[in-house]
Amino acid sequence: MAPLASTLLASLSRTIPCAMFPLVLAMLALGAPTQITFARGGEPALLPDYIASSLGQYSPYYDVDLYIPPPETCHVDQVNIIQRHGSRFPTDSASKSLEATIAKLQNPQWGLKGDSPLGFLRAYHWDLGSNDLVAFGAKESYDAGSTAFSRYASLLSSSETLPFVRAAGSQRVIESATNWTYGFGTASQFTIIPLAPLIVSEEIGSNNTLNDNNCPAADKVIADAAQAKFAALYFPSITARLSRTVGGTPSSPSLQLTDADTVNLMSMCSYDTVAKGVKSPFCGVFEPEEWPLYEYYQDLGKFYKNGHGHPLGPIQGVGYINELLARLTGTPVKDATNTNTTLTSNPKTFPLDRPLYADFSHDNQIASVVSALGLFQAHSGKDTGASTSLLLPTDRIDEKRKWVFSRIAPFAGRLVVERLQCGKSQGKGSGEAYVRILADNAVQQLDFCEGATAEGLCALGKFVESQGFARSNGDGKWALCSA
Repeated sequence: MAPLASTLLASLSRTIPCAMFPLVLAMLALGAPTQITFARGGEPALLPDYIASSLGQYSPYYDVDLYIPPPETCHVDQVNIIQRHGSRFPTDSASKSLEATIAKLQNPQWGLKGDSPLGFLRAYHWDLGSNDLVAFGAKESYDAGSTAFSRYASLLSSSETLPFVRAAGSQRVIESATNWTYGFGTASQFTIIPLAPLIVSEEIGSNNTLNDNNCPAADKVIADAAQAKFAALYFPSITARLSRTVGGTPSSPSLQLTDADTVNLMSMCSYDTVAKGVKSPFCGVFEPEEWPLYEYYQDLGKFYKNGHGHPLGPIQGVGYINELLARLTGTPVKDATNTNTTLTSNPKTFPLDRPLYADFSHDNQIASVVSALGLFQAHSGKDTGASTSLLLPTDRIDEKRKWVFSRIAPFAGRLVVERLQCGKSQGKGSGEAYVRILADNAVQQLDFCEGATAEGLCALGKFVESQGFARSNGDGKWALCSA
């Protein structure tokens, strides 16, 4: 948590009940710096777009597009949201690596040259936490809840239609879900207050469709190799440029940074900015043309770890897809992968009659979910002039790729599946059921769904048919997760 928010919580902990802490987190988020904007279509206040939207999974949330209402002959009657937690501090392992890079540069054995873009490190003090949500991230989730109410309030007419909210068991995910519910309730002027989120355990051995810890055989070997190959081709020139700005002594002429150090310094642009609420000096170290390299490097990591590029990437999202199909069709969950049957067999912990569902998760799991769905494949054969390759190249940037992770699951990124009734009549239950999917506000073209329209609509029956991979429990691949 940001230092100010942490200080306030420490003092408040002596005067308020524990049950109020989620509410306090949300209230503190309202006081978080609001001048950080990452929206497309204009120059952001603190970070230019070429940086803000090139930070991969570390990009703070931005709308990829303006929300487009459904066609006039359609109305939404159910909404399913899966959303990543808000902006956070680095994880434990990342914090150690990042701090080591900074300590290397601050070693008095070396001397940062007077005109070095890294000169600010002479006075820089590492004060970032690890793992936890930051105040800005809490506000991202609060704002998302407010937006959800504003957009879908007409679906909620009574206590029986309250949103059903779930959260994976990490604290930052739980806090994000709670801040979302507070934003939702505040926007309704507290006429509709969602219940506390159902927390799905992340303990090893617990089935959980909101976390990617159920497939131990899905390691990072492929992703690490893909990133290493790309980095070896494109990062040495950046690393050399930075190394030249570090002085030395007669016995130690200069400090030789590594490409891993370069990646760490670029990652600090996001971490330091969202933690402190001001543009980080790390962001100014790099040239505009260098940020697309960092973006693609991170895209490769997610694509080849949990996405289409890993043999066991999509299978990890199958359980969630089968839960989604159950909600869309109002039928019991049919799944033999990672659904928690204790929860899904109980209407209190997995209701099928709610108009709005909000699930809170992690970026890795969302990568698996969109891959299992069939979204963001490297290329679609229907795209004129596009490559037919199904894998992202590791020797160059694929400028035509659909897999741009800052547009898929940035901090607080969300996938929204709307069920619509379309027809001449606008009465409830009239017309034919359709599905529409939005990623960070952008309507997705459902090329995998027979008969899908240019407006992104797919008949519900055809959508269910299109999800054969999930309905078959991953064509036998789930067994490989524990092989």
